[in-house]
Order: sequence, then structure tokens, then C-alpha cells
Amino acid sequence: MKKNLTYKYTSLLSIVFLISITFSLLTSCSEDDEEPEDRSIYINSIDAENIQFNSATLKWYPTVSGEKTTSTFDIYLNDKLIEKETEKISFELTNLTPNTEYSVKIIGNTNYDTEVEKTFSFTTADYPEPLGFEVYSTEITSESAVITWVTPETLDKESLTYSVSVNGEIKKENIAENVAGNSYKLSDLIPYKEYIIRVIATTSKDKNTFKEISFSALPTSFNELNVTSKEITQSSASIDWNITTINDYVDLNTITYDIYLDGTLLVENTTETSYILQNLVAYKNYTAKLIAKLANGDSKTKEIQFKTLGTPPSDFTVSLKSEAQANWTEIEWTIPTVTDNSYVKYNLYLNDEIIEEDILSFVNNRTLSELEENTNYNVKLVAFSDNGTETFSNTVSFKTITYPKIDGDFTLDFSNVLGTSAIAYWTPASYTHNNENKTVGYDVSIKELDTYSNSTIGLSTKISSLEPKTTYTVIINAYVYDSGFNNYTPSKTIEKTFTTADNYPLHPTIEITEAILYHKSSTYFPGQIVVKFSENITNVDIDTFFASTMFINNFQTSSSSILSNKLSDTKYDYIVNNFGGDVIVNEGYVIFNENGKTYRSPFNFSIQSN
Repeated sequence: MKKNLTYKYTSLLSIVFLISITFSLLTSCSEDDEEPEDRSIYINSIDAENIQFNSATLKWYPTVSGEKTTSTFDIYLNDKLIEKETEKISFELTNLTPNTEYSVKIIGNTNYDTEVEKTFSFTTADYPEPLGFEVYSTEITSESAVITWVTPETLDKESLTYSVSVNGEIKKENIAENVAGNSYKLSDLIPYKEYIIRVIATTSKDKNTFKEISFSALPTSFNELNVTSKEITQSSASIDWNITTINDYVDLNTITYDIYLDGTLLVENTTETSYILQNLVAYKNYTAKLIAKLANGDSKTKEIQFKTLGTPPSDFTVSLKSEAQANWTEIEWTIPTVTDNSYVKYNLYLNDEIIEEDILSFVNNRTLSELEENTNYNVKLVAFSDNGTETFSNTVSFKTITYPKIDGDFTLDFSNVLGTSAIAYWTPASYTHNNENKTVGYDVSIKELDTYSNSTIGLSTKISSLEPKTTYTVIINAYVYDSGFNNYTPSKTIEKTFTTADNYPLHPTIEITEAILYHKSSTYFPGQIVVKFSENITNVDIDTFFASTMFINNFQTSSSSILSNKLSDTKYDYIVNNFGGDVIVNEGYVIFNENGKTYRSPFNFSIQSN
């Protein structure tokens, strides 16, 4: 039973093996009957695009067979490999030589080791012309202009030279490139004329380009010709001149001048700017003409007239008429003689400065005023004729005297100062001229009262309408009516302040009935002041006793009067000497208290004897 199973298994394996062999043979026989896949590569064409003088762009158009086939390309230029295994289908050729034929070979390879080769040839462009550029006309005058241009760009970086033509005629060739700026100056132009300028730029490869512009020369280069005459004498004169131009581009050294005198040509084509005319006739009118010229005929003319001098006035003398005073003096002079029927006037100089002009010819004296005292001066005149001549006089030197001044201490003080009034008095000021005492006047003003003004020749003044307990500044200006000098009023000013007292009222019943200064030769009370009241003053407290210019501190009181001690000789004499004179010395006041109230009582006193 076991043997049968083994056999059967072995037979089955044999059958399976036979079937596998048969299938394999059938399959192998089927594959041997199919064709192989195409893996070829083709280059259909090669082109050269954007061909320049030194570059070109290669493009080729390949075809590759097979789904998994890839390609690379080797590029040869004139049989020299310049690019290997590029996957691109274009290539930039650079650094080529202009106007040259090149051969190109491209070999294509695939990843299946198939390849293809294609050749092509092309010729580069010729050397390029320079690019366009700009040309300018500058510094234009009537005879010249400067042509400038910007260096044009060259694609091949070649060096450039330039030619300039004017109205079709070549003026300059082979002008080298200038890194500082290209320019060419045109000269010998004609005023008003139009010019066509062509600038030609040429490379070293004989390639060129050009630019044309046009401009017109100015009508004239000249602006102003100024001619002046000077240093004119009886037989000669000097003329000089200067020329200004329309712009700064004219070379002044190329300008020449012709000089004519009264139509006669004296000098031709000089480059000087001054000339002396000689051998002229005295006191004659002349016309000088100057012509400024350029070589192209451009010119400017100017004429001037002048007159030669005649015979000058004769010598003459100036002198002082009298001694110079403090602020003025008077001069006189002799009259000079003249010829040529000319007319003379004078200019007056003080310390070398003209103080008066055109004094008429018949005048022979002048008063010099407004001089400074104690000052040195010199004076002279010039006589000038209408024939253009002049003659100076001699010079006179003098010194002004010093003004006399107001003398005296001239002091200011106040007396009888009450609540609403006061007396200002001052020492006298004096002024003497030529041993003569001149009258001195006094102007009184108060700084705080603009409307107050008083003039007097006395030595005191009573000031009223004041405010109590107020400070005032009194100003006394001493002056002389007749100083003895023209335009001189000597003066001297002093000022002083005072303060008014309280404005105490008058007593309703008590008043001063009499006040007396007894003469110092009197039997009773010599040199004393007695003040008598209208009532008994036993119960009155005397606070202040003031008389003339003094406070009396020592006095005696009786039932109805008060009596000062004897005045000193100085105070007594001051009152007596000025009594009824220029100083108010006979007024006074008493301030007293009664029942807690303060009163004032003014008085005037007289001088008596007993």
C-alpha cells in the first residue's frame, strides 16, 4: 500500500515539471519574435541669433526618442570644445571678433549611448559706430564761440578723435579725447552771422557718428565804452578809458583803439587805455573820439568834449579884520584880476574844509561864526574862474579867545518854609567883560511843577501854592543879558531841594500885631527882635520862632510878646544890608500850641531905633 502512494506522487511531480518547461518554451519563443525600442537623438537645426560684433546666441532644436531617454550636448567653436555635457539647448558666445566667420559643431549624446552631430557657421557683425552724443555752443561773442561736447559711448570701447566743421568746412581734425572736457574755440566770427557746426566722432576702427547744431554770433561784444578827460591844463589833457563787454568771454587784450581829436586820427590800433593830448590851445573846446575794435569789424565809439584851461586869477591875500573873538571873527581879502573875460567865484575853507561855496566875485569879506572858544583855526580861499583855472590865497591862522565865565559861589537856600509857601534865596553871581560888570538875571523853576517859572534880577523869590509836607527841587539858572559877545549867553545853574511843613491853621483870635528889629545902636533891646501878640500868651506854648533866614532858639516870653536874644553881628548885618533889597529878609513866623492844637502866625518886621 505504501509503494503505490510514492509512485503516484512521483508521477505527479513529473507532470508538473513538463508543463512548466512547455510554458517556458512558449514564452521564450514569443519574446524572440518582438522588435527592439528606438533610443535615437536628432538635431534638426542650429541658429545664431542676436549676432553682434563681439557676441551671438546659439540655439539648436533636438529630437530624442524613447520615453526614458535623456540628452546632453557638447559645443565646439572652430573645433574647440567650449562647453561639455550641457542640458541646455542655447548658449551665449562672447568675446568674439567683429566681422569674422565662425564654425559651430554640436554633438548630442543620450543615456543609451546614442549620439548625433550637427555643424553650423555664422559671421559676426562689423565694428560698431559710436553712439549718439550732445554738442553745445557756449561763450558766444560777436567774434568767437566755444563748442563743447560730451564724449559719446562706444560699444567696443575704442578711443575717439574728433573733427569740427563750420558751415561745411572742416576747421579742425584729429582732436584727441580730453578727459577734462572736449571743446574747440571758434574765432574770426562775423557779427549777426549764423553758423552750422558739425562735430564728428571717429573710432580707431574708422567708424564715426556726428552731431550738428547752429547758433548766431552776437550783434556786438561791446557793452559800454567809458572815456574821461583829466589833468587838463592850458596846453594838454589826459584821456583814459575802459570798455565793458556783453559777457566775460571776450579777451580784452584783443581789443584795439583808434584815437581822434577834432576829427583827426592821432593813434591807430593801440592797446593802451590812456593817452596824453599835447600842444593844445589854451581856453579852447575840443572833441576827442575813441573807437574800440575787434578784428572781425565789431566796434564801439564814444566821444567826449573838454576845454583847455585859460589864464588863472592873479594872486590875492586874505587877512583878519580884527582880533578873533571867542566865537567869531571877520576876514577880508583883496580882489584878484582875471583875463579871458572870465568870471570868478570863491570857495571859503576853514581848517581845510569848505564851509561856503560860490561866493560872488565882488564880495571881499566874511564873518566866521559859531567858532569854539580857545581854539586854533586856519582860513583860506580859492578863487576859481569859469575858464577852468583856480588860485589859492594865503592861509591865515588865528586862535579864538576864552569866554568870560559867571563868577561867585552862587549858593541856594530856603527860608520861611511853611505848609504852602517858602522863600528861596541865593548868593549873587557876577559877570565882568572889558572891566564892566554886566547884569545877571535869574530864572527860577521847580522840577516838580512844570508850569512854574519866574525870572528876576533879585536874589530871592517867594514860592506859593505848594502842597504841605512835599519835597520840591528848585532850579536857579543865572545868565547874562548882555555878555558882550555875539551868540554867547553865559550861564550857571544850581539846584536844591526842600520840604514844606505841615499847613498849620491861623489862630481864631491870636495874631501878631507888630514885629520889630531894633537897631543895634538902640538904648533898649539893641540887635533884638520883638514880636507882639494881640492877646495874652501866658497859656501858649511857643514851638518855633523863625525870622528872616534863621531859627531863633533863644528868646524870652512875656505876657503878650516874645523877644529874641541879641543877634550876632553877622546875622544882624545880613538882615540890615539886604533889607528892602534883592533878598526877602523881613518875614518870619511863630508856631505855637494851645489846648492841644498847633497854630501858625506869620509876620513882617521893620527896623527901628529907640
